[in-house]
Amino acid sequence: MPLLSTLCIGLQSTFIDRGGTEEERQKIVETIMRRQIEIEDGGRSFNPICIFPEGTTSNGENLLSFKRGAFQSMRTIQPCYTRHSYCHISPSYDSISIQYQLILWLSNLGFSVSTLYIMPPFVPNQYMLDAHMDKGECDWEIYAWCLRDAIAK
Repeated sequence: MPLLSTLCIGLQSTFIDRGGTEEERQKIVETIMRRQIEIEDGGRSFNPICIFPEGTTSNGENLLSFKRGAFQSMRTIQPCYTRHSYCHISPSYDSISIQYQLILWLSNLGFSVSTLYIMPPFVPNQYMLDAHMDKGECDWEIYAWCLRDAIAK
């Protein structure tokens, strides 16, 4: 994956170790929060931050609970999501090795279609926190649940 890693580094990606300690995860969240503040309040012209809040892939049928990284700072988020239709082979077959996946993908005779949906910016507010206080213990959990619910609908 040398090409993919080069592209990710060029895009200023932040890599997260899934097996990292709580301290390492907190450091990543602080990095995301700092970037959000610099963009929204500081007027810095950074590229948009792209975060995959589920933190992993699924079978494409359900939304997983969101992680705290994008939500803890309680900043405006512009949600985007994709919807995929596959002919025979789904990229979510992550339980098999990449070599076998490539063989399956290359032998797929049908077409796959991916559609990107871009929703309006989602701004957290006190009404949202009060109305859905049963959805989480922290404000960011309520914010994440509300955004996840909007995407699901």
